[in-house]
Formats: sequence, structure tokens, C-alpha cells
Amino acid sequence: MRHLLGVLSFAILLALASAVGANPAGDSRARALADQLESPFCPGRTLSSCTSPAAAKWRVEIDGWVNDGVPSEEIRRRLSERAGRDLRVVPKSRSFYGLLALSGLLSLGAIGMVIRALRPRDEELASDASETPLDAQEELQADAELDQLLDYELDLVE
Repeated sequence: MRHLLGVLSFAILLALASAVGANPAGDSRARALADQLESPFCPGRTLSSCTSPAAAKWRVEIDGWVNDGVPSEEIRRRLSERAGRDLRVVPKSRSFYGLLALSGLLSLGAIGMVIRALRPRDEELASDASETPLDAQEELQADAELDQLLDYELDLVE
């Protein structure tokens, strides 16, 4: 019984030591750093999303540096120096989406202005509507006048 109590006490101490040794703030800072750095091993991906074994090694190094208390900017500098370029990922800000929305609205406004310029004006429509078609009697009279004119000109040619 005494032996069992010693084993249980040792297990509890190990669990407490691992819980005290774990640094949740450090883990989240390491994760945040991996999210903010572009992976040189997976183009277009961050270190945290890259599946390359080399990226996994870099993530372990980041964890170690965070646990050693190295400032985040120093970790970024070390990794950027190792990669030979700046690895910081620039997140798209809200102003980017605002500019995108503004350009969309301006484009719609320009399209509306073009459509309005190409559409016939109300005055043109009114003048077309005022010209009523000739009734049948007037058409017959106009045809008769044209026939007389044609006959006259044909007589001149003969």
C-alpha cells in the first residue's frame, strides 16, 4: 500500500510539474509568430500552415526561443536573416476592403452614366410621339401627287 501511495504521489507531482512547466502564453505567442511569418518552404503559406518538415523544425525553434524569452521581433529578425528576405506577412487591413468597395461603387456609377448617355432623351421621345402617321386618305392623296409628278417628268424625257 505504501508503495502504491508513493507511485501515485510521484505521478501527481509529474502532472503538476508539466502543468507548471507548460507556458500557454508562450505557446500562443509562438503560434502567433508562426502565423505572422511566411514560410520559405511553402510559397504563399505561413509557417504555421506549411506541412514541410523544415517548417516544422522552424516552429520547434520558435517554441524554444519563446520559452527562452527571446523577444518576438528578434525571432522575426533571426528567421528573416536565415531565409535571406523579410518573412513578415502583411495582413489585409479593413482599409483594403474599403477601397475595394469604393472602387466597385465608382465602377457602377460610371456604367450608369454611360447607359444614361446612350439612352434617348425624353425630348427625342416626345418629338417622335408628336409625329402621327398619315391616315389612309392623306396617303392616297400623297400617292396621287407623286404619280402626277412622275408622269410630268417622264413626259419631259420623251
